[in-house]
Amino acid sequence: MSDRRSAFAAASRRAVKCGEMRAKGASLKRTALIGAGAISEVHAAALKARKDVVLAAIVDPVAARARQSADAWGVNLVHDNLETLIDGGDIDAAHVATPPDTHARVARALIEANIDVLIERPLAETGAECDALMDLAADKGVSLHVAQNYLFHPAHRRLRKALRANALGAVRHVTCVYAAPFPRPGAVQFGDWAYDSPLNLLLEQAAHPLSLIADCAGDILETKVTATQTHKAPDGTELVNAWDVSFVCALSGAQMRIHLGASYPVWRLFVACDDGAAEVDYLKNLCVLSKPGTAPRAASALSSGLASAGSVLAQSAGGLAASAVSLMKPPLRRGAFYTSVKGGVDEFYDGLAARKRIDGAAGTALVKTCEQIAAQTDFEPISRFKPVTPAQNAKYDVAVLGGTGFIGRSVVGKLLADGKRVAVFARNVRGLPEMFDSPNVGVFKGSIADKEALQNVLARAPHVINLAHGGADGGWEDVRDAVIGGAVKVAEAAAAADVKQLIFVSSIAALYLGDPDAVVTADTPADNSGEMRSHEARAKAEAEREMMRFHRDKGLAVTIMRPGVVVGGGGTPFPGALGVFNTETHCLGWNHGRNALPFVLVDDVADGLVAALGAQASYGKAYNLVGDVRLSAREYIAELGKALGRPLRYHSRPFWLQRAGEGAAWLVKRAARRTVPFPSPLDLKSRGLTAQFDTRKEKQDLGWAPVADRKIFVARAITVQKTDV
Repeated sequence: MSDRRSAFAAASRRAVKCGEMRAKGASLKRTALIGAGAISEVHAAALKARKDVVLAAIVDPVAARARQSADAWGVNLVHDNLETLIDGGDIDAAHVATPPDTHARVARALIEANIDVLIERPLAETGAECDALMDLAADKGVSLHVAQNYLFHPAHRRLRKALRANALGAVRHVTCVYAAPFPRPGAVQFGDWAYDSPLNLLLEQAAHPLSLIADCAGDILETKVTATQTHKAPDGTELVNAWDVSFVCALSGAQMRIHLGASYPVWRLFVACDDGAAEVDYLKNLCVLSKPGTAPRAASALSSGLASAGSVLAQSAGGLAASAVSLMKPPLRRGAFYTSVKGGVDEFYDGLAARKRIDGAAGTALVKTCEQIAAQTDFEPISRFKPVTPAQNAKYDVAVLGGTGFIGRSVVGKLLADGKRVAVFARNVRGLPEMFDSPNVGVFKGSIADKEALQNVLARAPHVINLAHGGADGGWEDVRDAVIGGAVKVAEAAAAADVKQLIFVSSIAALYLGDPDAVVTADTPADNSGEMRSHEARAKAEAEREMMRFHRDKGLAVTIMRPGVVVGGGGTPFPGALGVFNTETHCLGWNHGRNALPFVLVDDVADGLVAALGAQASYGKAYNLVGDVRLSAREYIAELGKALGRPLRYHSRPFWLQRAGEGAAWLVKRAARRTVPFPSPLDLKSRGLTAQFDTRKEKQDLGWAPVADRKIFVARAITVQKTDV
């Protein structure tokens, strides 16, 4: 009873304080960010642009991530749970940027504490949850606003301005085409909340175009699905990825084509009106208005075409100028997306300043529209395995860190086929395939940054395969902490747990591969060029040296494995080792594209890792897992184009042109006062992967036998990427 009274008293104090501030017309709002992911960083940048708001606290269950974000934005208060933030009683508003399946719970707790809420879409997972939140917000008298960011996209603002000014007359019909590369065909791993059901996919992606349709055509009153389409991933999993939908809206009719997993992104809105029309291209940031002119009928087509061309040219030139100016700004404050997010943030706080309560009705309507579309979708979502917490005393033969990823899944499958018991440790454990439901698998959710969770897993198995360390965006410090810091954390935990062997999975990026006359073997040491290499390559090389230090100084049996360019079903068909894919149909190569590349099938990588388990000859050594079929970049692109039936092209780029491009980019970044290293010719040459590989020692020591038949390789690496879409 005392706990209840205490909680009630705290809530009462918060309510009184909130009421006092509003009664006094307090202008400075103390705001918290709930969730420290990528989108919250954009929210933080938008908040910093306002003078009537102070970003006072950041909340994230991963304390290190919350602290990193707080340090970046000069925030003092950091919490790893929502309750401690609310108990503090000094927050007026909060932005909810947590995973969608937590939105309702988080928003409810904030509203009950009399805190105004701005929430990323969707408002909740169901219309009923949305209604409950709206009722609660009304009872408490607080604002509940859903951030429909793209209503404030610069191109849509131009359309809005024309429609509000009645420049085109009454709206009669709206057509929207939304084709997005989500999910990406051939590289789908169904660990995201969005893949749990067609409704979730719609809430994740369709909410954007639906909000624009409703903004132009009025509230959506009726919905009819006229066609759907399914996507079949390489692992056989199917999901609905396309809908054709017709709407009856308050002002006009509307239609929408939504296609998820498209190879060529398109996002356009066409509005037909009584006295003109408009077409908006959100990806190109263009809004073209077509209106009748004074030219004679015979010349009207030419006159209209010239007017449209002039508008496109002017907007494109303006966009180029704006992009150049934006490079002088911090990265998070650039481009149309930041402008869109900032518009939603401004709408929220402008409403609070004007004492205008926002009730969340627009966000609720979108969720209910998605429910109507999903209800007409003739598809039964696949029931996927949901892991349960393994028994406290469960023991395993091998622990695979990062075992739910591209390589990890193949490794787990190989170990199970060999009769091994496997402990899988990963941050993402949703949507796992059936093999993870095996009684020989224990799935542990966690991050290698969590020392306690990591030790719990490593204490259960004598052998560890570490696939979990990865890269990071940002400067050298960020990459160093992620790659080297992560590897060291695992090695320390492995040493403390007295594991018999740690297999550290590195990458051939740790080597210098820019000399076409060089032959790389298992005895070739990691590159020691330091700052002359990219952050990732440098970090991989230094992480390897750290692992060898653990082997030498602490007696930890370490084996280093360096996979080459890994390909196969479930991975990307467009590996960055070939060049830069500005679009999927055009690869801007690292060189002429005729040298053999160190490809390796993902299943061959798994075979190599499993073969190294317990192989004492491998302790203290490094091996290069490069397959025997080594297509050139041009050959790979040609085979991929043939398999996908698409016009793929490889474009060679001479070394001088790459240096010029990298140098120009460096000058722009330096002009924007960004601290970046000058592009190294050594690293540019290494990207071409011109060195040759000799893997005889890998085969001798490990008994490794990668696929040597070109036809088999092409079938498993390339043909498998053709999916039913």
